[in-house]
Amino acid sequence: MPQLSIDCVIFSYHEGKLKVLVLKILHHELRCLPSGFIFKDEDIDQAALRNLKERTGLEELFLQQFHTFGKAKRYFPDQVQSIVDSLGIGPEHAQWFFQRFVTVGYYSLVRLEEVEPKVDLFTDGFDWVDVAALPPLIMDHPEMILKAKTFLKGALHTQPVALQLLPPSFTLPELQRLYEIILDRSIDRRNFRKKILATKTLIPLDQQRKTAGHRAPNLYQFDKEVYLNSLGEKSKLGF
Repeated sequence: MPQLSIDCVIFSYHEGKLKVLVLKILHHELRCLPSGFIFKDEDIDQAALRNLKERTGLEELFLQQFHTFGKAKRYFPDQVQSIVDSLGIGPEHAQWFFQRFVTVGYYSLVRLEEVEPKVDLFTDGFDWVDVAALPPLIMDHPEMILKAKTFLKGALHTQPVALQLLPPSFTLPELQRLYEIILDRSIDRRNFRKKILATKTLIPLDQQRKTAGHRAPNLYQFDKEVYLNSLGEKSKLGF
């Protein structure tokens, strides 16, 4: 589809940080989000799923459309020229990339260790980068990531965000840290513990996280059915 594209913000939670997958453009210093085009015979959601499957190797993905980027001045000729030159794209094909594109933004939530990112003809590697410390990115991709994170903040109590990002078993401090990163503020530890446990969405495990020099915290897992049934505006916990 001419002048229509998809950009995907793939979030993961790893080592206490919210991370996003960015690709290394071949022979270029800038990074980019996983992006793609839409075939004329496929729905936009199908195109997003196809692009994400090609990038991550995952068959089942949590995927949410969050914004359409279509400003009249969404046009970056100098940057596009630099990228076209670095990729060695000839003039007969380069004009496609110089069009003004409207792009549909999607975000996905994955567990980093389950993803096997794949490169294509235009990329030669990838990085999982901290959302709070983004590297130089092309075009308006920094804006896309920040807008996706804002959307994620609003979805924390209405979508299975924690279930998708946390490992199968986790500690309460790990869960609290995820909430704090997404909400961009600290939460009182005792208040968090009291309110989270009161939801009855967690199952305590007869296991502890081994840590050096500290009391080993207890591990939990989500009661998936209860957790999913609890989602909604009324489930907000007040932090």
